[in-house]
Amino acid sequence: MAAEPTDRKDELASEYINPLEQSPRWMLAAQALAIRSGASIAFGMSSLYDPAGTAPSGVLWLDATLGSWKAKEAIRVDVWEPPRPPSRASSRMSSRVSSRVSSRVSSRVSSRVSTPAAAASAAPDYLTAGQGGADGDSRPAIINFHGGGFVLGQGTDDARWAAAAASALGAVVFSVNYRLAPGYPFPTPVEDCTAAIAQICSDDGPAVKRYRVDRARVILSGFSAGGTLALASWVVLQDPARWGYGDVLPPSLPAVAGLALYYPLLDYTVARPRKREACPRPDLALPKSLTDLFDASYLYPPRPPGDRGDLRISPGLMPDDMLARLPPLHLCLCEHDMLLAEGLAFADRVRGRADDGGGAGRVEVRVVGGEKHGWDKPPPFAQKESAGEEYEAAIGSIKTWIGFDAEIKLHGQPDLAALLIPPSAIV
Repeated sequence: MAAEPTDRKDELASEYINPLEQSPRWMLAAQALAIRSGASIAFGMSSLYDPAGTAPSGVLWLDATLGSWKAKEAIRVDVWEPPRPPSRASSRMSSRVSSRVSSRVSSRVSSRVSTPAAAASAAPDYLTAGQGGADGDSRPAIINFHGGGFVLGQGTDDARWAAAAASALGAVVFSVNYRLAPGYPFPTPVEDCTAAIAQICSDDGPAVKRYRVDRARVILSGFSAGGTLALASWVVLQDPARWGYGDVLPPSLPAVAGLALYYPLLDYTVARPRKREACPRPDLALPKSLTDLFDASYLYPPRPPGDRGDLRISPGLMPDDMLARLPPLHLCLCEHDMLLAEGLAFADRVRGRADDGGGAGRVEVRVVGGEKHGWDKPPPFAQKESAGEEYEAAIGSIKTWIGFDAEIKLHGQPDLAALLIPPSAIV
């Protein structure tokens, strides 16, 4: 039999029909629940290897104000605050943190059993909500969105990133628990994330008042689906009336100072089979069973790839005039990820607009060699060294965006390198 022409393969890929699109919603919900349970166990075991200070310091509850599923206090936000400058007691505590981490690594098995107690006893002395920085000044904010295919995950999945950013930048990190598909399909997750940004940045909102957030230094970050939602939310904020949100969102929201996105999905109009085929190692891409569940759960009623151009679904397709307004972008991609090509293509578009616009729209792109989608999340349970390096790189970009003063000394928590337990520590 003659080989099928390449253009025919492309045509078949574009016409791919997800078999789970015909499944009843209860069946999708049952599958999602089973996977969530497994993911929860994995992240719970991973947290045993976290050093002190990675647990959130507080929680906010925000209203779902957009779309068809409005509700009071429906959006949970996990909060990490920067550590307090040390008192004599906390200085002594800080000097012992690294030795405690080393002790946990060397003892291996016993460290896994005793880690929760050790983490509690060595937790940094966080600022009291509303106290602001060491001198009472306002602080930068990072609003983060977790990954999980719009179906899985929670704000604490990114605890290592949040704790590292809070410590290194003196920032308050808000990690948003948007409502998940299939119970809340598109556009609810985008609407929840946009509503959370609006409330966190509002002049009279809880974040500005309680946590002294500097509205001029707000960063959006996100991982996987969370990266998609971060960029999609930024798109919505540029033209809220386009989607009927103009009368709900406050008229004067601050400009976002930058976006730090890790392996986001940016173009849903390209069918999954085509993305998987273009991946350097298709065998290392996310499995079809998982992506079928994600897509059938999130995009309901079903939409063929050609009907997924809504910028809230495919924010990487934003028009050039919107692209020209994009704030600085830090993009971390993975070599063996089906989303690599669309990430690089979007970065090229941003670079092109930067050239035309006299430098506006800066972009930093990093590709993690030899790694697949979500490489910084469990398994393995101990974090990879490359994950810490990529977190440091993003933090470095953010420092340039917010005018970070390198002379400011932050205390109460070990440096970023100490937030990693090497894989060799696992028995």
